Amino acid sequence: MTSSPLPRPLLWWTTTADGWSLALRTYSPAGPARASLLLSPGMMLDGRAMDRPAGSGLASFFRDRGYLATTLDLRGHGSSRPRAARRVDWNFDDLVLRDIPAACQAMRAAHPELPLIWLGHSLSAHAGAVASGLDPELGLQALVLLCPGPWLRVLEPSATLWWGKRTLLLAWSALTAACGRFPAQLLAVGTNDESRGFVFQHLRWARRDGWRSTDGRHDYLEATRRVQVPSLVIAAEGDLLCRPAQVERFAAILGDRGSPATYWRIDRARLSSHRQPRHMGVLTALPSHRLWEEIAGWIDRELTQSPPAAPLDRRSPGALHDGA
Repeated sequence: MTSSPLPRPLLWWTTTADGWSLALRTYSPAGPARASLLLSPGMMLDGRAMDRPAGSGLASFFRDRGYLATTLDLRGHGSSRPRAARRVDWNFDDLVLRDIPAACQAMRAAHPELPLIWLGHSLSAHAGAVASGLDPELGLQALVLLCPGPWLRVLEPSATLWWGKRTLLLAWSALTAACGRFPAQLLAVGTNDESRGFVFQHLRWARRDGWRSTDGRHDYLEATRRVQVPSLVIAAEGDLLCRPAQVERFAAILGDRGSPATYWRIDRARLSSHRQPRHMGVLTALPSHRLWEEIAGWIDRELTQSPPAAPLDRRSPGALHDGA
């Protein structure tokens, strides 16, 4: 007898404090869930990137191992609304101060009995660390950060590569200014366009050699130092966007005044692969299933050692809808 197929992911929404609608898709396990995972993608991508190929990607992998896995579309991406345009703008501040807190609150309200873990890739990896450091009350019990590393001088050991990055940021900003947004879809470098405010903020960080909010109130590097929950930081040997040397520096800063991070540098030998793992390969390549198994083991070990998160005082899980 064959088992019945698992239902399609449940599509639902939550609303941020400033009124943006964020889409989430929950992949529920067949039996009781052991923990709740909130999966968020990198720049120019939406939550679909966290389950590629659909049905056998990262979200489905964790669902099949008994986790309740939920993917997040950050503002302006995927099914979240509105989309990037000349009159629709946002920046990194909005992600760490509004989107991630709203998503975490919605998850805790919808599943208060489950420990909550943030699993972010690239942009969402270091954004999740910043959000956790800024607000210890998010209710997260652990962070899994795949290929994090904002383009900051303090994280780039090579002066030559740093000036190359600055040149790329200048070109990125110039094209964005001309188009009113960065046309990732048109250029086939991503599935979602990025807003001009988001792009320009990265260039300001490079020019000012700092990592702060636009209004100057929040020092994001300092917030990263204050992370209190266990963190797993993973670098891919073949990653050219977030090089291992850059990721290792980020890991050394993360939680150095709170809960120091565990750092893994993944290479082809560890994955039994013929090629070095790359930036997107940790999400999509078949050999990365070995890495996912190791991540699941790390999460299980941390959950047995971590105390449960404090309950929420207010609940706003958002509207639920069936959909893929």
